Amino acid sequence: MYEQNNLMQQANNCCDKGNSHYNKYGWLKDTKIIVAGFGLVGGLILLYKKFDKKEKLENIKTNNKFALERQKAEIAVKTYQKKNELDVEKQRQIFAMKQEVKAQNRKSVNYECEISLREWHAKFNSKYPMPEYSTIPHLDTILNCCPEDFRPAMLMHMSAMYGALAFPTVRAVYLDGNKQSPSLQVVIEGAQSSGKGRFKDMFYMLFERVIKSDSLKLQSENPDNIIQITGTEVSRTRFQMILASNKGVHIYVMEPEIDAVTESIKKKGGFATELLRKAFSNENITQDSMITKPYARGSFPVYLNYTFTGTTKAIDRFFKEDEYEDGTASRVCFAVIPELGDQMPDFKKIGLKRLSVMQDQIDEWRKKYCYQTDENGMDIPATETTIDLSYVNSVLKQWLDTMFHSNDKARKGISPRIACMAFRCAMVMHMMTGCPGPKKWKKRRQICDLAVYIANYCMERFLYKSSPDKEQRLEELTQGLHSVIKPKRSLTDEELEYWYNQHGKTDDKGNIIGYGTIAKILGMEKDDVRNALKKYGNSLN
Repeated sequence: MYEQNNLMQQANNCCDKGNSHYNKYGWLKDTKIIVAGFGLVGGLILLYKKFDKKEKLENIKTNNKFALERQKAEIAVKTYQKKNELDVEKQRQIFAMKQEVKAQNRKSVNYECEISLREWHAKFNSKYPMPEYSTIPHLDTILNCCPEDFRPAMLMHMSAMYGALAFPTVRAVYLDGNKQSPSLQVVIEGAQSSGKGRFKDMFYMLFERVIKSDSLKLQSENPDNIIQITGTEVSRTRFQMILASNKGVHIYVMEPEIDAVTESIKKKGGFATELLRKAFSNENITQDSMITKPYARGSFPVYLNYTFTGTTKAIDRFFKEDEYEDGTASRVCFAVIPELGDQMPDFKKIGLKRLSVMQDQIDEWRKKYCYQTDENGMDIPATETTIDLSYVNSVLKQWLDTMFHSNDKARKGISPRIACMAFRCAMVMHMMTGCPGPKKWKKRRQICDLAVYIANYCMERFLYKSSPDKEQRLEELTQGLHSVIKPKRSLTDEELEYWYNQHGKTDDKGNIIGYGTIAKILGMEKDDVRNALKKYGNSLN
């Protein structure tokens, strides 16, 4: 830099025309100045070359930087493209899996459609024919009015109706030692225009008087009124108020379109699935809101029976897959009616006189087991009535032991709840029959047979509805493939006392009542009856 400054200074000196080195014509006087000029030019050239070299170096650096950035960008693009391709492939695989699941679901649905309700009922009926019911009033009349294919579903329907509207305060001790109420929840599956409306018609016909009375009560909010019939349109708050007013007396809901229940549940403040689930065990539901009337605040047990009917698709919309595993669906008695055949189902009419007698009997039952109204218009709930169903417990224990020895995990898991449903149906039939004692062995035998029939029906239908492999379940139903060990039936204490005293006596026809006769009546082996009665006799001595 110092040399450059000297050269520049020399150039400035040479350019000064007032300098003594110029003659009068402006030419340089000596060669030193000429040499200095050349030096200046040379310096400028060197300076230019130096700057040019520096600029080239800067350009090279810039180009290298651009090349590096370009290379990084290309790598980033390739990486993104590769990742994008992986994401696309992943999404493609996920989509393919979803399509496969949908295809399987469609296959399952299609197969279920192929396995018609009529076919399922026929296969079940061939393995488990419906037992005799001739000794059970009301049940005998109603079932004989129905086509045979409708009778199992009507049996469930009547159990739910009568349990809530005729015998709501009746209790019986179950196998587990706890008292049970006649709480029954029924869902009936049928195709379009197959006769589902008949269940609503039967309800309106038998309980017409109750429906009219409760319709008037629903127009007011008198806490002293007991209302037993309502609909799924009722709000949760209003339902809570009815529960509070009823003081343990059951509510009954008949809904011919299960889709209406689905829509009501979707509405804010509408009917709640929680109510349907808690109804099975009569669990408490709590409400404590400032807008709730004081008498309806607090916790109240849910006493609710219902009958819902719907098509297969509508029922599948209502009960999701997880509902069958300890959800609401696992607390329901599922029944079916067949698709239309060559002609419409033939329902026989009940004569007006006969119907009036049945309605009068229902009124008598309601006064004793529902409530009575005093002179001030206040409804007084009936006190609980406990009945002895040890004879039913005996056969249901036998059925449960059979299920527990099964190799089918699903069958084992649901069997206690199914047996409880059958027990509650037996409570209703026992009350319909007039609470038969041991002497009325034929009535008791029919009640027991029907209880086991209901247990088998509810079990097989639930397993079919909840199973992803319906073809396998149908095959198991047809072949009876679940491995079981059939245990022996034992006599109840009540039966032991009665038949011990009857043994050796003569019946109405003059025949001696021996061990063989008793065994035939009870559906047991002769040796088992002999051993049990002798053991009982020894215990008395």
